[in-house]
Amino acid sequence: MQPVRLSCAGYVVAFHSDSDEIDESEENGPEAVGKRAFDTLRRSLKDGNHLELESIKVGLRPMPEDGYPIVGFQDHVKGLYLTVMHSAITLAPLIARLAASEIINRESRIELEPCRLSRF
Repeated sequence: MQPVRLSCAGYVVAFHSDSDEIDESEENGPEAVGKRAFDTLRRSLKDGNHLELESIKVGLRPMPEDGYPIVGFQDHVKGLYLTVMHSAITLAPLIARLAASEIINRESRIELEPCRLSRF
């Protein structure tokens, strides 16, 4: 079953995480994939047939080309610090601590060297 939570406003919010199935075709466009995910949710919940679809929103997760995080100052835009990764939920605590250290102290962290944008 897809991740589901209750919003502060009392709405059921469901997340469909397989963005690989979304493309520009009518069958696999965001609207169609969203409706299929909603149908799955309705079947999965007791009394799910009482749920009404209010809207479908699609956002794409950042996925660096090689699958590894991009972390650090961007060379061409002064002051821009990037933290881009697909696995942010698991890496966020460590990356946040290391990134804060780099930003505040203006010193590179050796642990982040493999994650630099310059590798591309």
